[in-house]
Amino acid sequence: MYIWLFTLIEDLLSHQLSAAQESFLRKSIRGITFAAILFVSPFTIYHFLVGDYLIALFACLMLGVISYSAWNTLTGRLSYKLPFVLLTPSFLFFSWVAIEELGIMGALWSFPAVTMFYFIFPERLARVANLALLVVVLPRAFMELDTDIALRLVATLIGVSLMCSIFIRRLNSQHIELEQTASIDPLTQLSNRLNLHTSLDQAIEYSKTRGYPMSVLFLDLDGFRRINKTLGYEKGDQVLQNFGALLVGIVYSSDEIFRTGGEEFLILLNGSDSEAARQQAAKIHTALAQAHLAEGIKMTASIGVATIKPGETVYELLNRADANF
Repeated sequence: MYIWLFTLIEDLLSHQLSAAQESFLRKSIRGITFAAILFVSPFTIYHFLVGDYLIALFACLMLGVISYSAWNTLTGRLSYKLPFVLLTPSFLFFSWVAIEELGIMGALWSFPAVTMFYFIFPERLARVANLALLVVVLPRAFMELDTDIALRLVATLIGVSLMCSIFIRRLNSQHIELEQTASIDPLTQLSNRLNLHTSLDQAIEYSKTRGYPMSVLFLDLDGFRRINKTLGYEKGDQVLQNFGALLVGIVYSSDEIFRTGGEEFLILLNGSDSEAARQQAAKIHTALAQAHLAEGIKMTASIGVATIKPGETVYELLNRADANF
């Protein structure tokens, strides 16, 4: 059971965020930190002065951890693993003690906690933290508070948690939809330049760490501009669409195709050495020779092939592929 629990926590902590989700967390962590310093600091000082040292120490811990997270976002890193590990158990312990010591006033701290989790943690971690908080707060409320007050607290807290969850789920869904829309070429439905360098960086890093080969093909449809000038842009669009579909039918599912602009395309061949890359280029030449990309229109393509070399950067790889046309 402990192994299963450890595996689950490790999976949650290693969850990869999209660029939009990461950007949202960076900005919200900074906002939450500013609000916490502005509004929590006076309460921290007050509890120190009246002798509530446990509550005051917790408030200091919370301010320290979220300030650390905000500092990381300013230095280029997004760290949510350590804050999750420190803040979640601390909030559970604080909530238990606060309700016992302060009654309903202590229970009210649960509401900013429920909201804060969704703005400083990724969605799945926020749900885990919220569920744990509810498991602690709800029975404690019935133990320490009047039944009618406890019922209202429970209903309101669950409602706030659900609304925050729905809001963040919808927000993340819109982020993903916008990212997908922005990264897809509307004409060919292939990836565009937006994700090109990210994909290449990841492929190069994977090739470096795993020792797998990786190649790229630079493709340029010969005489395409003449199609636009003589037959019109509608025919040109049809040629590009059919050429994109032809490429999709040739490459492997592990490969990625990008329309980099106009009549230019790039294919990322994961796991392909120079010989395999040349074979793929030959397949494309053969398929083009047999295909009509529009009614009565046959095309050829210039293809530059390059295979990653040890220590080579993305730009060096692309420049070699371009030079090999």
